[in-house]
Amino acid sequence: MDFLNKMTIKGRMVLSFALILLFLIVFAVFSITEMDQLGGLTETLYDHPLKVSNAALEAKAAIIRMHRSMKDVSKSRTETELHTTMVRVQSDEKLVSMNLGIVKGRILGQEGKNLVHEAAKLFAEWKPIRVQVQELTLKGNHEEAAQITGTTGADLVLHLEERMSELTAYAIHKAAGFMGEARAVQQRVLINTGIFIGVAILLSLVIAFFVTKSILSNVSALKKTMGEVTRTGDLIKSELGGKNEISDMAKDYNRLVDRLQAQFWLKDGQNSLRDEMVGDLAYEDLVTKCTRFISRYVRACTGALYGWDEKRSACELQASYAFVEGKHFARRFAPGEGIVGQVAIEKRPILLKDISEKDHLVQTGTINAPAKSIYAVPLVYEGNLYGVLEVATFEELPPLSIEFMDIIRPIISTRMHTTLQGEQIKYLLKSEQEKNEELQAQTEELQAQTEELHSQSEELRVTSEELQEQNTELALKSRQVEEANRLKSEFLSNMSHELRTPLNSVMALSRVLATQAEERLNEEELNYLAVILRNGKKLLSLINDLLDLAKIESGRMDVRPKPFSLSSTIETVIERIEIIAREKRIEIREDVPDNLPRIDSDETRVDQILQNLIGNAVKFTEKGHVTISAHVDGGKIRITISDTGIGVSEKDLPYIFDEFRQVDGTTARHYEGTGLGLAIAFKATRMLGGDLSVKSVPAEGSAFTLTLPITWPETLAASDYFDLRSAELMSPERMTFLADEHSDKPYSSTPEPLTPKHILVVEDNQAAMLQIRRVLESVGYLVDTVGGGQEAIDYVNDTIPDGIILDLMMPDMDGFQVLNIIRSKNATRGIPALILTAKDLTAEDLRELKGNNVQQLLQKGDILRETLLHKVRLMLGEPPPIAP
Repeated sequence: MDFLNKMTIKGRMVLSFALILLFLIVFAVFSITEMDQLGGLTETLYDHPLKVSNAALEAKAAIIRMHRSMKDVSKSRTETELHTTMVRVQSDEKLVSMNLGIVKGRILGQEGKNLVHEAAKLFAEWKPIRVQVQELTLKGNHEEAAQITGTTGADLVLHLEERMSELTAYAIHKAAGFMGEARAVQQRVLINTGIFIGVAILLSLVIAFFVTKSILSNVSALKKTMGEVTRTGDLIKSELGGKNEISDMAKDYNRLVDRLQAQFWLKDGQNSLRDEMVGDLAYEDLVTKCTRFISRYVRACTGALYGWDEKRSACELQASYAFVEGKHFARRFAPGEGIVGQVAIEKRPILLKDISEKDHLVQTGTINAPAKSIYAVPLVYEGNLYGVLEVATFEELPPLSIEFMDIIRPIISTRMHTTLQGEQIKYLLKSEQEKNEELQAQTEELQAQTEELHSQSEELRVTSEELQEQNTELALKSRQVEEANRLKSEFLSNMSHELRTPLNSVMALSRVLATQAEERLNEEELNYLAVILRNGKKLLSLINDLLDLAKIESGRMDVRPKPFSLSSTIETVIERIEIIAREKRIEIREDVPDNLPRIDSDETRVDQILQNLIGNAVKFTEKGHVTISAHVDGGKIRITISDTGIGVSEKDLPYIFDEFRQVDGTTARHYEGTGLGLAIAFKATRMLGGDLSVKSVPAEGSAFTLTLPITWPETLAASDYFDLRSAELMSPERMTFLADEHSDKPYSSTPEPLTPKHILVVEDNQAAMLQIRRVLESVGYLVDTVGGGQEAIDYVNDTIPDGIILDLMMPDMDGFQVLNIIRSKNATRGIPALILTAKDLTAEDLRELKGNNVQQLLQKGDILRETLLHKVRLMLGEPPPIAP
């Protein structure tokens, strides 16, 4: 069995097949030999006894005919008759001679040869008799010839017949002997064949038994080991040996057991370390317990934990295990000084191996011996250094121990951080308690003063009339404050427009310059243009937030409800933010049921609210996950966005939805932003008849709950917009939807219109006007431009264009006011119109277009041109160009 265990299963099968095949070859050779012997006996039987007996019988018959013919010779009267008879006699003689030759050549045994010799001798005596009879007949002595034939010839023929009969009997006897021998050979072949078949079956069974046992025994042993692991839960290794597939499986299984034991060892170490740190421990107790536990767990001969002193900018010894001070040891390390100082400055672990005696000594109760290896790791939490942990071992530190120390580093760092924060809070509470005692004393003093104030109450009553007059004055000032707040909102709105106008010019001209002057600018100058565009987009986003806030506060932000799928909106927002989450390695979990009912609300505002909430969750989460869940609660839908981010302190929660309010508002803050996102989301939620609440725990995360009614409780008239196809009034959401409906066909070229059409462009920004005009005229449109709303009204009074393109925000009146005035004139009511906003000249619109060539357009830099032409075609009712 040991021999078989050293062979692979394939080798065992090949060996078994080879043995069986070898036995079959031997059996085949034996069978062929026996069959050849049996065939030889059969051939001998045919060639000798059978042919001899046949030849003897034929010779006997020929002798009888020959004797009869001789009688006819003696009776022949004419020469012709004699000659004819003699021919027959000679023919029979030849036949007898031939058969005797056959018998002589094939007879076996001395007795047979003697019989043949006697027969040949008798036949030789016949010829003189035949000659004598022939001569007597020719002479006419017929009686003498007949007498010789009847006496001497007859006796000789009789003897010949006897000899032929004896030869026939002898041949038959020989044939019977050969048949007996053949039967013996046949019996022997049958017996040997049976023996060989039995041996073959037995050998096959033996080979199959040993091969199967060698395989199944190993499989059963491995199965038994696995079953024992399943039954008891103990990780038991397999003890199978040999070099085969099953032993390889056993080795892989043992490696798996080693890995699982390593993982359990790591998990047990982490859990035990957490148990050591349970409770309200002081900082000194915490570092001492951690140092002792880790040193024992990794079987270190000594260990030390150096805490980082921010004031002294040095690592100082805080706790130790089996640590003896001497000339080779120090209690303090400056950054870059020694291994501890180098780990502190790099914030990366350092492993030392094969340390000599002069470099380091570890003292026990009996010896001073050099450590084999030293491992020092930094204790860092959120980028801040809290200390360095160092252990030394007499043996080389195993990789598993190194992995364990790397795993528990953040656990210790986090607990050190929370412990130090807790002690700082205790210190502040103690100071607060001292302040409360001081306030207690002041309260007693105030109580004494109360009596004095009571005496002054009469005097206060007298002054109440003066206070009432002051209240009237305060009410007046309150109205003035409200007016100032209104003026502030208008100022923000106007300033947003005034800021966006030059900003749009800067961005538009920068894009034109980047597109048209790409070959004339070097790479550094192109990078400058990219920086201008990127920062311009950020500034434009900030201005849009200010404008939204101003509109909400002034009541100018209209709600345009319509039925839509809230699940689809949530999915769209997640798709936009998921790229940022993947870059930060944050998992976004979604728990939104498929059967969530459609909601009747303002889809744009809901999208804006979810964008701010989910975006903030991803922004303030460094590790962990963000979860978006939704469920129906009566006539409302509750959406919860929870994260594992930095959280918000309890004192900051009441102000989290205030404008420009941030947890960290300093210029050196870690997270960017203006503090408007949550304020806009909160106010927009209230506009939609919903509610927005928050729960948060610092360092654990936050959970924002958005509650929206399934049906918007109010009915407001939507603002009037022109339909790009039929000049009917419609909402901007419907306008975008119609643009999407016309974008089913891909387009990658901009052919000229069949007949030139006049388009009036109303734009107060000169750069934007030039850009729009250049794009439209490049495809054959006739373009006229005016710089304001009143100029547009005057133009339409004289000339009716095929279409009007208006800027939304203009100094004298906005685009909608201009359209309302034009609409009031019956003669010009049917002019198609297109109102452009800041986002109409960005890539977001184009990304909504459906088609195979969108990515190519983005790569070519034709975003502005293709987006504008697409909207103009929709406005004029022209079909989109067909892709080549």
